[in-house]
Amino acid sequence: MMKYIITLLFAYLMLSNLTAQNYSADKDFIFSLSGLTAVHVHNHTGQVTINGTNAQEGKITLTRNLKSASNAALAKAKEIIYLDSMQHEGKLYFFIHSPTHIFKIDENGRGYYQSPWNNWSGNKQERFDVEAEFNITLEIPKAMDLYASTHEKDLYISNISGEVFAKNHHDQVVLTGLRNNLNAHAHHGDIKVEFAANPERSIACRTHHGDIKVSMAPGLSADIKMKSHHGSFFTDFDYQIVATQVSRKEENKTGTKYTIGDGTNVRIGQGGLQMDFRTHHGDVYVTKN
Repeated sequence: MMKYIITLLFAYLMLSNLTAQNYSADKDFIFSLSGLTAVHVHNHTGQVTINGTNAQEGKITLTRNLKSASNAALAKAKEIIYLDSMQHEGKLYFFIHSPTHIFKIDENGRGYYQSPWNNWSGNKQERFDVEAEFNITLEIPKAMDLYASTHEKDLYISNISGEVFAKNHHDQVVLTGLRNNLNAHAHHGDIKVEFAANPERSIACRTHHGDIKVSMAPGLSADIKMKSHHGSFFTDFDYQIVATQVSRKEENKTGTKYTIGDGTNVRIGQGGLQMDFRTHHGDVYVTKN
């Protein structure tokens, strides 16, 4: 019986390989960033790696992978599913062009995809029955502000001294060599951050299922607000617990109603830098470099 099952499985795999059509292409190019203040990268399925450099221009290396059971669908997808770019209000946007997922920019300059499902519902382009994956490596001047997102596969950012917004849904966010304000979001994955210098204003990290691990430069002075339903807080810094914030809500005949904040508030050093960490199932680590 075992030999029969293995034979059937082998036959199925052979049939899958014969019927599935694959296309892969690499491309790289250099682009000007003159007069621009920020770069936005909006991927969906595929790894994104972004490195800050001392160059004045940007460089992108792209691998586009397409897969379909239909030769006709695959040929059509080569023409209409690709990495595109546009400029808007001093920012350069890279995004996936697809007829079933339309890229738009909101009033705050944030990009998003609009589809019949109101967002990406998977990496299969249903109209053409094509699976698409874009692996993107980007080099930009390290002083530029950066917005980077992908829905599936890892997101890596390194050596950026501008402000960073990083977002991933299924996998991890890994950020190293940062020096400025950070806003990082994940859902299923961990958020791992290493600062080469401590920012002046704010750090915010949120994930539902993952851990948050932040490594800070020497001389940290910060106020940390943390919230985790099932996790714990770990640090090798000296710290003190700060009383829970209480805010006045409303007054009535019986007195004044107050709202009591939740989570844990911690101060390191004299405070100042605002750090906000939220995770539902994970732990929070704030450690020294």
